[in-house]
Amino acid sequence: MQPERAVRRDIEGALHQFIGGREGSKLPDPIGVPVVGQSERPLIRWDTSLCGTQDLIQQGYAHIHRFVVLPSREAPRWVLPTNDAQQIAEAFQIYQPYTMKARMLKRLLIGAIKIGWIRRLHPRLLVASINPLPLERLVTELTGERRPSFALSLGTATRYSKVTVQVSRSDGVRIAYIKFPLTEGAITHVQHEAETLKLLSQFPALRPHIPELLHAGEWQGSYILIQTCGPSGRGPLEFGSAHEHLLKTLWSVNRTERPGHVLVEEVAARWQEFALRLNVEWQQLGRKALDQANLELGGIQIPCGIMHGDFTPPNTRADKERLFLFDWEYASWQAPILWDVFHFHIKTGRALEKIREAGIPIGQSAAIRASLMLYLLNSVCQLLDEGAPGIEAAIAYRKRILVDELSKLPAKNRNCTVTRTSLPST
Repeated sequence: MQPERAVRRDIEGALHQFIGGREGSKLPDPIGVPVVGQSERPLIRWDTSLCGTQDLIQQGYAHIHRFVVLPSREAPRWVLPTNDAQQIAEAFQIYQPYTMKARMLKRLLIGAIKIGWIRRLHPRLLVASINPLPLERLVTELTGERRPSFALSLGTATRYSKVTVQVSRSDGVRIAYIKFPLTEGAITHVQHEAETLKLLSQFPALRPHIPELLHAGEWQGSYILIQTCGPSGRGPLEFGSAHEHLLKTLWSVNRTERPGHVLVEEVAARWQEFALRLNVEWQQLGRKALDQANLELGGIQIPCGIMHGDFTPPNTRADKERLFLFDWEYASWQAPILWDVFHFHIKTGRALEKIREAGIPIGQSAAIRASLMLYLLNSVCQLLDEGAPGIEAAIAYRKRILVDELSKLPAKNRNCTVTRTSLPST
């Protein structure tokens, strides 16, 4: 699917879910033109002039949501409520960037919002209905907030695309997050997250670290998940004691051990499914890594337990020393416990040496290296499965780490010479 088509698909899918459109129904075409005989149907308009709004109010459209679309109508990423500049700025907290470049961009956008540029220069969207939207009624029922405001964030267009909706009170305080899947694959992911949160909530030690599931179930021919927001503080960029404490708590509630050769077989089966999408060099590296892992882990029991699956700074929030963890779509109940540690460091550009410095007890280096190799292969399979744009760089980074780890093996353990490459600086 071309990126432009994916963007159009996601914005229309997000609006369908937001206004309560049934599966297979069509948005007004062109958007904003009332349909004869269907006056009670919510309207969507890109032109939100005061004159047009007053006309709608006179026609009985008492429930009106005004939005600004960023960065553009052609490539929408955020749909923010726009009653006033302060509300836009508060709603933009749905975006929590972690790279320096992205944080600087957000500061610039917040500045533009506060001086009014955003509302003048960016496209505006209006959703009007005679009665409260189904989503409004559901949120009011769950939270008691009678006039909730909504901010929409469209994720990257992948096989598992979804829209996240931030729900706030009239005073701007965030009270809930909503997830709508936009693809068939995403429905499975969101359902899995809902089931995971239900199970995790049974463990008292984990409740302070996870969202409370407010509602999950079928919605307008698709699925919906509503959860609490948790703390608003940004999660740390560096792996530290709060991460270690959370992971150890997570490991403790479902700790188990699995034979190393079983893990190798599972990763090998997944690798076989995806390896043909890669070049011959990658396929050879994969075989070497699997052979080495089988050699190192044969006869060894590997500590396993609950794995978050996407343990990264953007998915964490902090409240003093307490770390809060969102987005459990990739959770697993019997994965190697160190895979979350590997994932955090590799996603933040840090290699195995940094993992050792983090203070996590990681056991014998040979077994850890083998587990890291299995993680890298599994991670590449996940990237290929998602099909997100720009994954080439992420796959290349994992290749460099894998080559580096294979190069450290004694010569007798190598089937052939592997050239060592330097890892990128952090």
